[in-house]
Amino acid sequence: MSLRKASVRVKLVVAVGAVLLTGFAAANICGVQFAYRVTYEGKTVGYVESADSLSAIEGAALSGIKAEGADSYLDKAELSLSLTVGSKINSAETVAENILAEEDSLTKVSVLMVDGKPAFAVCENPELLENGLSYRLNAFTADDVEEVSFVSKLEVVEGYVPHSAVVDYSQAGKYICCADVKTVKTEAYIDEIPYGTEKTESNDYLKGYVKITSAGVPGQADVVAKVTCVNGIETERNIIKSTTITEPVAQKQLVGTATVSKTSSTKYASSNSKFMWPLDKSARTTITSYMGDGRGHKGIDIACAKGTEIYASMGGTVAYAHYRSDYGNFVVIDHGNGYRTVYAHASKLLVTKGQVVEKGETIALVGSTGQSTGNHLHFEVRINDVAVNPLSYVKK
Repeated sequence: MSLRKASVRVKLVVAVGAVLLTGFAAANICGVQFAYRVTYEGKTVGYVESADSLSAIEGAALSGIKAEGADSYLDKAELSLSLTVGSKINSAETVAENILAEEDSLTKVSVLMVDGKPAFAVCENPELLENGLSYRLNAFTADDVEEVSFVSKLEVVEGYVPHSAVVDYSQAGKYICCADVKTVKTEAYIDEIPYGTEKTESNDYLKGYVKITSAGVPGQADVVAKVTCVNGIETERNIIKSTTITEPVAQKQLVGTATVSKTSSTKYASSNSKFMWPLDKSARTTITSYMGDGRGHKGIDIACAKGTEIYASMGGTVAYAHYRSDYGNFVVIDHGNGYRTVYAHASKLLVTKGQVVEKGETIALVGSTGQSTGNHLHFEVRINDVAVNPLSYVKK
């Protein structure tokens, strides 16, 4: 920047001026004031007490230019100092302002600064920018809002920019209308305390069996929190105080732990506490097709009236519950340890995938969907996805 370059030349001028000051010492004693006249591009822009003021003038001039590469705009300018008598001393800021006002490449405007950097230079009244910022903040102001501010630091300043950087207010206005606004407020409310789970293991049921023996009850707490939002959307919630009103009550579950191996599968199947007949034993049912049956049949077909309730032969988790072209509406229940049961051709499904069901719970209604010639239940038992004879595991 030429202001720095000029400082070498100024030191020479000052050196000569020092000799002159010696001659003027008596005048100083008599109260005559001496000053340095600052000339920019041949025009007087102010008076300073010392040549050392040059660095302060330079800093003030650069800070007044609100554009990237501020020093480049004064790069070719000429600045000089000369000794004079009886002039009013100016501040470095005043001299810098006069220099910028003389620079033809720059114009003074209102500038919207974002996080300390110039974003928009607007030639209209600075109140337009100020009002725009206020309007944006007011949109998020409410009686319960304690703090409202922009996420970025937005401020309006006056400064000098190159003519090409000046834009219409509408461009700045669009930015302001979308500027992120943070609000902070205190909320007091009753919150739910989640309940835990107490599990009781039982070897009377296979792994995967879960039964809720006592429902859980959530507790309640009186909560006070500081809530931070950006553009009305919560981004942070800090609990200041939480006072328990009622304690939660744990949910109690009965969980199966029994495992089934090839040598023990018959034992579990014959036990009344394990698999059960999948239809009401009092209903009129007939086994019309057995496993194998000369055609690779994977289960048994039990004929009965449409709408007869189909029961879960054992407790477990529903692995599938949807329609397939061959099985029609069907349900697969996973009982754990590789055991699954299949219920096909239903007229209606009463459970969904992922649902935990209990032994004997109604899961579907008998029908004739898919590849079926009449109302019946196609029932399978599978171990590790291999079909086994259901009649080895259930008896009517």
